[in-house]
Amino acid sequence: MTLLGDRVWLARDIKAVAGAAQDARFSIEKRVLQKKVEVAADALGWGQYLDEVHHSDDQWGLLGTSAGYQVLARAHVEGGSIPELDHARALLPGDVSDITALHPAVQTKAAPPKSDLANIVRLAAIAEALSADQPGGSAGLAHPPLVDHILSLAHHGQCWNPRSAQPDGKNLDGHAVTTAYVLHAIRRYETDRAQFRPVRAWLARQLLNDATLRARPDYLALIGLALTAPSADTADHSDVRQAIDRCREELLAWRKRERNLVLNRPLFEGYQLGTSTDYLIFNPEIMAALFFLRSDNPRPARRFVALVTHEVSRNVQSNAGFQGQLGMIPTVDQEWASRLLHEFAAIYNDKTRRHLLLPGRLTSPLVRWGLVVAAVAVLTGVLIAAGVDFKTGVLVFVAGAILAVVLVIVGERGDD
Repeated sequence: MTLLGDRVWLARDIKAVAGAAQDARFSIEKRVLQKKVEVAADALGWGQYLDEVHHSDDQWGLLGTSAGYQVLARAHVEGGSIPELDHARALLPGDVSDITALHPAVQTKAAPPKSDLANIVRLAAIAEALSADQPGGSAGLAHPPLVDHILSLAHHGQCWNPRSAQPDGKNLDGHAVTTAYVLHAIRRYETDRAQFRPVRAWLARQLLNDATLRARPDYLALIGLALTAPSADTADHSDVRQAIDRCREELLAWRKRERNLVLNRPLFEGYQLGTSTDYLIFNPEIMAALFFLRSDNPRPARRFVALVTHEVSRNVQSNAGFQGQLGMIPTVDQEWASRLLHEFAAIYNDKTRRHLLLPGRLTSPLVRWGLVVAAVAVLTGVLIAAGVDFKTGVLVFVAGAILAVVLVIVGERGDD
């Protein structure tokens, strides 16, 4: 799976990847629509899986519904007509203070033993979905009561624990992965900078001081995504900037060590909720590519980002949906894949940012014309050596070859 990653990427290749990404997004949206679950006459949801083998017409959950809603809401923001969104919205409460006021199906999920509304991860997923029908670049969205509730559960206003939404939650230490997940989910609601800065600073310190966090690429990518605010905050603690840089450096080092790209090999993060265990599933490659795109796609990452987007598109085309686990099409994975595909295509469609996708200067006209000159010099040297003056021909040939090598190195290394 490294063929395209080892080749020279030209502007036309990036254009093709962006076009395929858009097509793949449409395929994911179609799959999500096809596998909706009729929870009630006025409510639609989604379960854990969308493939033929594992999907059930009866099983739905708040996490799956949040993910499915986000996939379709993104199309809605771009002008698509998605009437199903209204019925899905009925299962995503913006206020959980009065359980009896919620849709009966949600009340069932809130009751023991499921108790989904006492699960901070579920609450964060719902909050993220509620922002999905707003334009993608919007930040500082008005808080629904649910977001205020999530913020009120933060330990000392700095962090969350997997049990933060449970009665004993505020007595527990913060958990970096949970905090990163929640912070990323509510990042677009940052109306009060002072309320979010302590969370980013706390999370940054965890990353900088904990080698175990830095050892896993999925943690690095998630934390990097969480620390990257929708709009830059110049008053952020210096630890935040250092942590983002560290995420970038460590992820680039990880990719340099890894020679293969495997998209259907997710990593799991389990957490305890009383007597039950729940888990989050992350795809490191997709999350790392998304983090790079949101941090202006540094040149050393661009081959990787283009290759991941290309392979995700191929995966979707082959399976009519993103096969995030071998033989499975998980609903949450569709949201992460759709998010990456959207981000890549959106950057390409923005002519002022399109250059951020080009892996090297070989894509620039100056370098390409230089290579043409070098090729002509090489050919001329061969002809001269064969028919006129051997020594002169060899000198011209060597000069052309050296020029070509230098141009390739410059083009591939870029600004590194």
